[in-house]
Amino acid sequence: MLKNPAYAGAFVYGRTQSCHARYASGKIISRRRKMTEWKIVVKDRYPAYLDWQRYERIQTMLSDNHAEYRRNQTRGVSRDGAAVLQGIVWCGRCGHKMGVEYKNGNRYVCNFLARSQGGGLCQHLPADPIDACVVEAFFAAASPTELAELMCAKDARRQAEEAFDRAEEQQIKRLRYQALLAERQYDRGDVTEREV
Repeated sequence: MLKNPAYAGAFVYGRTQSCHARYASGKIISRRRKMTEWKIVVKDRYPAYLDWQRYERIQTMLSDNHAEYRRNQTRGVSRDGAAVLQGIVWCGRCGHKMGVEYKNGNRYVCNFLARSQGGGLCQHLPADPIDACVVEAFFAAASPTELAELMCAKDARRQAEEAFDRAEEQQIKRLRYQALLAERQYDRGDVTEREV
């Protein structure tokens, strides 16, 4: 749904391009084209679930989340881990994306030159002091009003989840009562009139 333009109400032709090469299975190799290279785009052709601007914004976010910086020049998506800036830190010396190491403490490591040219590490920095400065800068930039609104939103979400849980419990109780009532009515019926 996020990738198909039909959900944005558009008819599109030419999203892929077939190459002359083939896989070993005989299937022709094809590649996806960029949106600017699509041959035909007819907007508002189908009922849309989302508008075209939102569709384009989603495509930009998806391509930006792709982690292959060398090929796509994108920032990539942040990954799991204790480091706050994982996936979004760039080396100040060589300008390449830094990775994170978690052995012997959290560290941001620039190993691009080591991987690509067989040299040494460009630099490595302890992550904890950098992360502490980033968190401090975030809270300095966020106003007390914004933080209060965040807490209100979290509280409203918690209340909504609790209300949903209560409604679900009540629904289960009603269904159990109806099942018990049906069982009682069945048991009260005449045994000789029951068809098996």
